[in-house]
This record gives sequence, C-alpha cells and structure tokens, in this order.
Amino acid sequence: MEQRTWVSILTIGVGFGVVATVALILAGAHERGVIALATPLVFGYTAATIHRPRDRPQGAFRRPVARVLNWVLVGLATATIAYDVAPVVRDGLDGAHPAVLLVTIMTVVLQLAVVVMAHESLRRL
Repeated sequence: MEQRTWVSILTIGVGFGVVATVALILAGAHERGVIALATPLVFGYTAATIHRPRDRPQGAFRRPVARVLNWVLVGLATATIAYDVAPVVRDGLDGAHPAVLLVTIMTVVLQLAVVVMAHESLRRL
C-alpha cells in the first residue's frame, strides 16, 4: 500500500477517534473519553509525519516522536483491553449480561484495530 493511502486511512482513524471520544464524554465516561483522545491525536501526528518528505529538517525530530507515540498507543490499547476484559473474566461468562459481553467484544475488537494500525504505522515510519 502506498504512503498516501496509509495517510488517508490514518485520517479516517482520526475521525473515528474523535467521534468515539465525543461519544464517551457525552455518555458520562469522562476518564475513558480522555484516554480515547490519544488515538486521534497519535494518528493525526503520524499521518502528518508520514506525509512529510523524509529530507525535510522536521523529519529528524518528528519520526522518532511518532514512533514513541505509537508505542505508547499500543500499550494504552492493550491496557484498555485488559481493563475491559477483567470484569468478565473475574465474574465468569455465566454471570455476565449479554449486552455486557457484546460491548466488551466490540471494545476489544476496536482496540485490536488500534493496535494493528499503530503497528503498521511503526513499520512505515
């Protein structure tokens, strides 16, 4: 996949991240909304970094910062998965409401998508 296509995919990720952040904050999950804000910020910074030519002077600073931010995002997404799955594992699948299971599965899938996108961004930086 060429670089412009990946920048477009990251830009779409920024849009989804902003919508998720606003939805969480409006739903009353303020701390989760602040955590979710990391995704669009990192994806936006990474898209801007990949879009710039490598020979520009800013690239020497931006690329290492983007790498660190993407690694932090991978850790944050992994921690979010563990945080969301812990109550289901602790209480067991028998005691969990089907809606809770559905939301947990959806959250895990979305966070895995964030991990995959951050990993692919690391490969491209």
